[in-house]
Amino acid sequence: MIEILCFGDSNTYGFTPDWKHRYGRDIRYPGVLQALLGDGYYVAEDGLVGRTAAFPDSNRDGRSALETLPLSIESHGPVQYIILMLGTNDCKIDKTRSAEDVGAGMDKLVRLVIGMLPAWTKILLVAPPPLGPAAPQRDPEYDAQSLAVSQGVAAQYQMIAEAYGLRFLDAGTVTQMSALDGEHLRGALPVIAAVHAVSKPPQTARDRVAERPFIFHNQNMHTILLVRIYECPTLLTLLYDNTKA
Repeated sequence: MIEILCFGDSNTYGFTPDWKHRYGRDIRYPGVLQALLGDGYYVAEDGLVGRTAAFPDSNRDGRSALETLPLSIESHGPVQYIILMLGTNDCKIDKTRSAEDVGAGMDKLVRLVIGMLPAWTKILLVAPPPLGPAAPQRDPEYDAQSLAVSQGVAAQYQMIAEAYGLRFLDAGTVTQMSALDGEHLRGALPVIAAVHAVSKPPQTARDRVAERPFIFHNQNMHTILLVRIYECPTLLTLLYDNTKA
């Protein structure tokens, strides 16, 4: 059994933009990923409202991933893949005033995780979409500078991913936060979705892949790719030659 841990904040938890409900497992991206991968995989989800990559919360305990991610890894272990999607709450007024600070927090978290995991564990670092204009209007924990900070998080995360050899996904390239509250995703389809198992593609397929995908291998040694999908009418299938990954 291959175990995948999806670790994040309220957008992994599935909190709805109206702040009233939680999306069902069939809508939350870990649940959709589980359904698409099928037998042989177990997708665990650990999403917590208000969770940050590294900053403590003065009003709620246990919100820093520096404290909780090691426990989650032990609880769900052994895990072969970890998907990290954090950073939205790090942009709050009382947390940080720059994207560089958010990046520094994530860098500290990534180093912690790498230090406690075997080398064969794969990590996908996901930068959440930037905050929307409604965030400071709806939530007093954000202001105009928070919006500016959130715009720079993806660039910081990409540098971190390149420095440590992680897979990287900028979710802001495929979706945006809900117009209702500016800080939560709209659901419907997952931010990340698995696609069909494929055999070796033509060489030209690899050249079309702008970003290195997150790769799983099934028992037949075919490749299952994790691609950038959110609220798309159809699943986008990317072929990738895993022999040259």
